[in-house]
Amino acid sequence: MTQVSSAFVSDLDGTLVHALRTLPAEQQAVAVVVEHYQGRPITVAHEQTIGALAQLGAHARFVPATTRSVGQLQRVTPIWDRIAEQWAICANGATILHRGLPDEDWRRTVARRASAVATLEQVRSALARELGDPDDVPWLGDWRPCDSHFVYAVCDPDVMPAGIDKQAGRAVEPLGWVAVRHGRKLYVLPGHLTKRAAAEHLMGRLGIDRIVAAGDSPLDLDLLRLADRAWVPVGSELDQAGAVPPDAELTVRAHIDSGRQIAFEALDDATRFAVS
Repeated sequence: MTQVSSAFVSDLDGTLVHALRTLPAEQQAVAVVVEHYQGRPITVAHEQTIGALAQLGAHARFVPATTRSVGQLQRVTPIWDRIAEQWAICANGATILHRGLPDEDWRRTVARRASAVATLEQVRSALARELGDPDDVPWLGDWRPCDSHFVYAVCDPDVMPAGIDKQAGRAVEPLGWVAVRHGRKLYVLPGHLTKRAAAEHLMGRLGIDRIVAAGDSPLDLDLLRLADRAWVPVGSELDQAGAVPPDAELTVRAHIDSGRQIAFEALDDATRFAVS
């Protein structure tokens, strides 16, 4: 028999873990808190999700692929504990972590690609000219940096103008950057900075034969298209926009129940393909 090397590369927020503030009442009994911020519980998962990921680790690599910064990922304690000695993709592909430290080969690759596009300061100036100063725009939050690689703003969806992501995109496209709206957040990041690019680099380095993936947002689309098998949570932004890739599987239930389903189906896939 030939050993198959596989990996489950998955988004976290809205996929495996979810915001406590949106937790449906009927799922409260099976929810566990996985993240605290300033002393408050803010993120939950199904009580069985973390266990399924632990079992999966015996058959395949589990690689979180998140837009979170390194510090933000560390706050999701059960996930961080699970991958602290393994691999993770942070900052939408800007950083590959190995045993909690940035992979230097990938850091140099990202730095080389960043030198071909505009700087963060130039992009901030372009956004200020196009959208205005956050202090003067009622729907626009402050631009927050993510590990100095890109910026995002938390916006007020009730008063944010339609198509603002396209407007921001037109402003930064000549600079080699893109704008992507995901829920209340407007991300502005270099075009080369993708979860897929980081995953392809890592899979090649590790000699991975099979990749399965999960995600809920436009920032996950390229990763989902790369995968041999993929899942999208029902009711997610991709689902609501009718943007689920044709070969991706939509979960049956929403919120933390979808995270549980994805984790267990990824575990089943890893078990079946551990030996072929």
